Amino acid sequence: MAIAPHDPPAAAPGLARVVWTAWPLLFSVLLLMVGSGLQGSLLGVRAEQAAFDSTVTGFVLGVYYVGYVLGSSWTPGLIRSVGHIRVFAALTSTASATVIVHGVWVSPVPWLTLRLVTGICVAGLFVVSESWLNDAATPTTRATLLGVYNTVVTVGLAAGTFLINAGNTAGVVLFVVGSVLLSMAAVPIALAPHDGPAPEASVRMSWAEVYRAAPLGLGGAIASGLTTGTAVGFGAVYASRAGFGVSGASQFVVSVLSGAIVGQIPLGNWSDRTDRRLVMGVAAVLVIAGSVVGTAATTMDSFPAVLVAGVLVGAGGFSLYGLSLAHLADYVEPETMIAGGARILTANGFGAAAGPILASVVMAIVGPEGFFELLALALAAFGFFVVLRMVKRQPVDDDHRSSFTAVPAGATSAVLDGIVSETVGVESAELRRRIRFARLTRPGKRKR
Repeated sequence: MAIAPHDPPAAAPGLARVVWTAWPLLFSVLLLMVGSGLQGSLLGVRAEQAAFDSTVTGFVLGVYYVGYVLGSSWTPGLIRSVGHIRVFAALTSTASATVIVHGVWVSPVPWLTLRLVTGICVAGLFVVSESWLNDAATPTTRATLLGVYNTVVTVGLAAGTFLINAGNTAGVVLFVVGSVLLSMAAVPIALAPHDGPAPEASVRMSWAEVYRAAPLGLGGAIASGLTTGTAVGFGAVYASRAGFGVSGASQFVVSVLSGAIVGQIPLGNWSDRTDRRLVMGVAAVLVIAGSVVGTAATTMDSFPAVLVAGVLVGAGGFSLYGLSLAHLADYVEPETMIAGGARILTANGFGAAAGPILASVVMAIVGPEGFFELLALALAAFGFFVVLRMVKRQPVDDDHRSSFTAVPAGATSAVLDGIVSETVGVESAELRRRIRFARLTRPGKRKR
């Protein structure tokens, strides 16, 4: 009896098809980031107008990133309990409400609480959105789709920052606009034609294990978080205090985001071809150079030079996060990368939370130029750490080198899962099936 041949496997959808499938998710993220970008810059300017103490403003803006870390940790459990759509709807409604309350209750204590809640909600919304986005991707389109996602996030933040010029920052209209944008972000994803996937499991990895495997991974994540949290989270306060006005505040933050767009891919591609630690050092030098330019420009009241400084700081600071993830992937096994990447995310969040607080203290002591002086000192310390590690450890060999993927600083665990799949060249389900055989098939020990 003749045996019928097996049906050939269906061809994986191309990038255009994947992007078309994912457009509701990307549109939701765009609206979310426009609203979030508007709120972040608006709060800094509004705090200045309300004569908040500089240190208090730093705590108000920095606590957002504490909420971000908490939200990234808590949301997967909520998704398992009630599902993606319910979690997204609940978090969107809560985040939208906090924006309105910011506008009608201008006081440091409630703003601290509201900003923490906002960070929790925005992180949770990213977890839901990125789960869907990662599910829509294929192994051959995942890196490019993540690049599209990263661009959408950055463009949304930049557009939201520019919206601060559309109304009176002393009134409530811009807070209402931000609230509406966050509310509307729920519509595209709620109508998406497919459900989100179940959360992926992974092997645990402690802080000590991450540090032993790749100290520069943790150090780079903290340095990146401090840079980006300070530049984006406190940049509007710096520009206002330096005398550049509301328009100058928005332009400065956009210059930082522009640097993030132009810097990540060239530095990432270079790091795939050479010792990645060298490129991490170059990223630190870019931030230091931008800080030197920014300090001089602030002293001389040269706004064009301040914008140049913002581009340099953004190019180095944002790139350092993706480089830190790739550096960790160079030294750990694939089955531990999701857990290790989550530690990198948390370290980045701690750095981002500390940045605005430290900047507020330094600026209160030395003036607006202290904003850049803090970044210069912090990244100089990290650069020295890079040199020490390059002396102590040999570069990773080519057989164990991972690939760089441009991701937003602060990417959640959902998108980290996609990076792991792309790095090892298999889907997460296949990765889990291989875990039990990992120790039997592990190659020879790497140089530590």
